[in-house]
Amino acid sequence: MEKSQENLIHGDSKGLRSSAALLIKLADTNQNDNADLPIGAREHLHLGPGHGLSKSSERVILGRLDAKGTGISKTSQPFVTKY
Repeated sequence: MEKSQENLIHGDSKGLRSSAALLIKLADTNQNDNADLPIGAREHLHLGPGHGLSKSSERVILGRLDAKGTGISKTSQPFVTKY
C-alpha cells in the first residue's frame, strides 16, 4: 500500500479553532524572551497521536522559520497562502 504524500488537516469547528490558536501562539511568541532557547534555535511544537492529534494521525512538528536572535529564516520563501 502506497503512503499518501499529502498532509491533511481536518477537524470540527472547535478542533480547527484550537489548531489556529496553537499557530497564533507560536507566531506571537517572542523567541528572544525564552531564556531556555539558544541563539539560532527556533520555537516549535511537537504534536502526535493522542497529544493534540487524533490517534490515527502521524507526528507533526509546527515551527518558526526565523531563528532566535538572528532573524534568519531557514528559507527565503516563507509559506504564505492568500484566500
